[in-house]
Amino acid sequence: MHREYLRLAKNLHKVCVNMSSRQSGIYTPKLNISDDKTIQELTKDIDRMIMFLNNPQYSYMSKNKK
Repeated sequence: MHREYLRLAKNLHKVCVNMSSRQSGIYTPKLNISDDKTIQELTKDIDRMIMFLNNPQYSYMSKNKK
């Protein structure tokens, strides 16, 4: 199950980066997607990327919180 979450997070991050490279003024969330993260940490990162994809125009307002 951990592997599926990791793959989902990596693919969502690729979509976010691709989207931000096509439009100026959109900032991709900075994430550290590594194999040693727990499922809860990956879920938080996935939620951040979903929020970015829902409202990319507000990406400049988000801060990287731990």
